[in-house]
Amino acid sequence: MSKKGIIAALVLLLMTFGFGPRLMASCESDCQEGYNSEAISCEEQFNDPDDADQLKDCMDSAKNEYDSCLVECQDQDSQE
Repeated sequence: MSKKGIIAALVLLLMTFGFGPRLMASCESDCQEGYNSEAISCEEQFNDPDDADQLKDCMDSAKNEYDSCLVECQDQDSQE
C-alpha cells in the first residue's frame, strides 16, 4: 500500500471512529441550543395568557426548526 493509501485509510478510520461521532454530537447540541434559545424567546414574547395561540405557534415553529436541524446533522454525518 502506498503512503497516500495509508494516510487515506487513517483519515477514514479517524472520521469513522474518532471525529465523526463527535461532529454529530456537536451538531445535535447546536440544534438543541438553538431550540432552547427559540423557546425562551417565544415564552418572553408571548407571556400573556391571551397570547396562548401565538405561543403555541411559535413553539411549534421552534420544534420544526429543531427537527430540520437534526435531519441536517444526520445528512452531514452520512456524507462523511
